[in-house]
Amino acid sequence: AGGGSVLAGDVQVITPASPLGRALVGKRVGDEVELKIAGKARMLEIVELG
Repeated sequence: AGGGSVLAGDVQVITPASPLGRALVGKRVGDEVELKIAGKARMLEIVELG
């Protein structure tokens, strides 16, 4: 019924409902996205997806 485990290392999960997740939906490596961080607009480039 689902679930998982992590034996070593860091795991970061970005949900499509989060602000960053919404900005990333449909994007590819090399694309840029604009995201407000601490009230300021920031341009971020996607360098890796995995």
